Amino acid sequence: AGSCGQLSPLIELATVDPANNVLPRGQTGEIWLRGATLMSGYWRNPKATTAAMHDGWFASGDVGYMDDEGFLFIVDRIKDIVNRGGEKIASAEVESCLLLHPAIAEAAAFGVPDARYGEVLAVVVTLRAHQTIDTDGIRAHVAAHLAPFKVPAHVIIRHEDMPRNPAGKLLKRALREEFLTQDH
Repeated sequence: AGSCGQLSPLIELATVDPANNVLPRGQTGEIWLRGATLMSGYWRNPKATTAAMHDGWFASGDVGYMDDEGFLFIVDRIKDIVNRGGEKIASAEVESCLLLHPAIAEAAAFGVPDARYGEVLAVVVTLRAHQTIDTDGIRAHVAAHLAPFKVPAHVIIRHEDMPRNPAGKLLKRALREEFLTQDH
């Protein structure tokens, strides 16, 4: 449960650190793929090809690990990792934690600039009908389940629906831009 399954025998997988060093099995890093069924580059886009391809490996932008039984687990997207003073925070982990609270209907976590840490975590939540919780209660909930550095610096309780694209995907970028234009 929670895994994406096992790899096809036609595909090789490596997880790499930010310096593109291959990590041992079980360690979390960016997922790189290589195999006969993968693309060799983007059509008529050499710049995107150079950014995504590394000696035949495709850098997926997904963060994950492979367990000892060969099951792949995707933890987050690189763009959704918050770097708080060198500590890495997976937005998906914080969102999952928030959704465990019975008052919270939806949650989005993202990084915002910070003078001291470079970046800190901000979360936006919507509440279930007839439920209440304040920002301190939300922080306390996260603190009870995750490491202290993963407790959000900013908490916004949103009373309207989260922004979504036509396919229904939550638009975190729009939430982040909205946050950045407000005084905090």
